[in-house]
Amino acid sequence: MRMQVTVQAIYQKENAHEFFAVVPPARKRGRKYPTFLLDPKLDRMRMKELIELFAKHIDDGVTMNDLLNFLNAVRSELDGRATIESLLSRASADERELVLRLAQEEIHQISQ
Repeated sequence: MRMQVTVQAIYQKENAHEFFAVVPPARKRGRKYPTFLLDPKLDRMRMKELIELFAKHIDDGVTMNDLLNFLNAVRSELDGRATIESLLSRASADERELVLRLAQEEIHQISQ
């Protein structure tokens, strides 16, 4: 899927923590943007919180690739669903808080 926006608009969204990019393994350049960022069902407020949380720990060795891995991982705490599925559904307030707690635990494990 191609986004019909300017590169400048994408960078502005990244700087506002509304989008994030990943760099495919073994590549030094070539940013990729997950297509779910364009899904109208995405809980954008929660996604922004997650992007900000992971970005805050970049100096600790956390990357946006780690965020993508976190979002794609199937979690028993989410009844066997991937984290991104929770952000694309009408999750309860409790489930939204659970996602944030799971992200904090993930970051802690990565940064050790």
